[in-house]
Amino acid sequence: MPSEAVDRVLTRLDHLDCRPRGSVEKGWSARCPAHEDRNPSFTLGQGSDGRALVWCGAGCTVDQIASALQLDVRDLFEPEDEPVPKREVVKHYVYTNAEGRPLFRVCRTIPKGFFQQASDGNGGWKNGREGVLPVLYNLPAVMSADRVVICEGEKDADALIAKGVVATTNPGGAGKWRDEYSPLFQGKAVAVIQDIDPVDQKTGKRPGQEHAKAVIESLAKAGVKAKLLEPGAGKDVSEHLAAGLLLGALREPTAPRDKPDRLEILSAREIMELPDPDESGYLLGPLLYRGHRIVVGGWTGHGKTTFTMHMVSAAVQGREFLRPSWHGRKEDIKALVVDVEQGTRTVKRVLREVGLDHADNVKYLRVPDGLGLDSDAEAIAFMEKTFATGRFDIVLCDPLYKCHRGDPNDTKAATELMRRFDDWRERYQFALVLPMHCRKPQGDKAPKLSPHDLFGSSAYQWGAEMLMGVERKSPGLTVVHWWKDREGDAAEDGAAVGSDWKVHFDRKRGFQRYVEGNQERLPINVAPTARFDLSEFCYGMIRESGGVSREEVKAKLHHRGIRWAGGMNAIDRALENLGHLGVISNGAPLKKDRVYQLQPELGNGTGPGAEPGPVSPTTDQKGGADQEVTPG
Repeated sequence: MPSEAVDRVLTRLDHLDCRPRGSVEKGWSARCPAHEDRNPSFTLGQGSDGRALVWCGAGCTVDQIASALQLDVRDLFEPEDEPVPKREVVKHYVYTNAEGRPLFRVCRTIPKGFFQQASDGNGGWKNGREGVLPVLYNLPAVMSADRVVICEGEKDADALIAKGVVATTNPGGAGKWRDEYSPLFQGKAVAVIQDIDPVDQKTGKRPGQEHAKAVIESLAKAGVKAKLLEPGAGKDVSEHLAAGLLLGALREPTAPRDKPDRLEILSAREIMELPDPDESGYLLGPLLYRGHRIVVGGWTGHGKTTFTMHMVSAAVQGREFLRPSWHGRKEDIKALVVDVEQGTRTVKRVLREVGLDHADNVKYLRVPDGLGLDSDAEAIAFMEKTFATGRFDIVLCDPLYKCHRGDPNDTKAATELMRRFDDWRERYQFALVLPMHCRKPQGDKAPKLSPHDLFGSSAYQWGAEMLMGVERKSPGLTVVHWWKDREGDAAEDGAAVGSDWKVHFDRKRGFQRYVEGNQERLPINVAPTARFDLSEFCYGMIRESGGVSREEVKAKLHHRGIRWAGGMNAIDRALENLGHLGVISNGAPLKKDRVYQLQPELGNGTGPGAEPGPVSPTTDQKGGADQEVTPG
């Protein structure tokens, strides 16, 4: 009979689908849990004192094996004076065949752990799952459903099932999906929800994302097209729902994207065959592109913060900036402003000036005393988690010199800091905007601003796709200097490297570029049109929060000082008429109790090309959707 220590290891091996085979007398062989193991290279034996003797032919250490089994090294030994705390089972997840007959169950324990038990056929259970093939969770419902959501773990599946969604998962957790599961989804609409996990220090990968990717690829081999989604908050769908978000707030992941091989030699022909940059990466013409670094320099008080905040405002609100072709995207854009210098009053003033005082898609991290992103492990980990879970399109860190603690003139330290920033922007695919201070000019008459005036090491400029300067010549007149444009896109629009643009500025209208040859100015960041679409307003709220009620719409309209015709009846009609965009209600009999949310977008099992293109709300002539609006 196996000792307690050996039984613990066998239980974990069973749960991880490592398929242990053997006995106390001969020992056990299994797939190693600490590395990808197709041919069993793991051996388990029982010592004379009952200890578990583990060994991997591929060289995995005892610590690595214990960690992969979610055990401490002390769990490999029999208890002595201080026995290992007894596990308490807190939840059973029963797996059945297609007819609903129990096959095995996964037992969740405190301290956190899992083990499996097979049905004995008489209503009882026995430890292990030997001889029982793994099946999908909630299999009878999966077989009969037209729409299915695949998640990671039984807890997440149960959370979705409680919301009326047909959900499933595979036993054993991440990395244990089997190709034989995939044909079951043929002809169904399928969504896969990935967990947002940190990088595993041993593998350098994110287990949740890797698992979801493997499921998507397996389904594709079976001819099943699936939609990949991720939680809008937290690391999994259970935390997403616990945060009060609804199913409509699940979103498509934008990052991190896979990196190519670090060292790869290509021929000139192969380089020419590489795809051009995706047009969807342009967030504000050539100024802001996903994954690019934009450095904006200027002397203190010359408007760097105001200039870059107007850039962000134009991008997230779909407005022009400096020229008509430089226009923000119309779909939802999220920005993060890391402010390491300004006080609360200044931040509020700037937000009002750039028209972001009511923006929910612009997040702020205020650290007036600065961040040590070169040396503070806690700050680095916090930013890593923020980027991983926030899925931002634009990140503005203002100013750069207060984002690190080291000597700004130390080239090696500057290079390492930029490598960290560049790694983040590349993996999480956001445009990185870095305002930089310039050295104080010498003498009474200041020379023309140049890249050589940027404060600190020139390493901060290396690798930047765009480098520009902002210089205030007189009240209301600013000159934008174009110093570097690696891609050359801005030059095609007249912003050639070495050129200067005269730009007029006032606090009400923002920045306006002078047109050469006359004194006409091109306005940018002007106020939106006075025509108000109530349906579009409701749809935008649903997209932002995941779900809204009529009272929440009313409250936000009042908060923004918007008056509309038709009262609550107009709001009700606007919400009800969003069905063609996939908006559904919870069906409450009373209108005041109804919550409207987006149904999760599922992949269509019929193959490529089946998904509809982007749509926008239509005008409802009865619901007052297109109305004159007056400020409150």
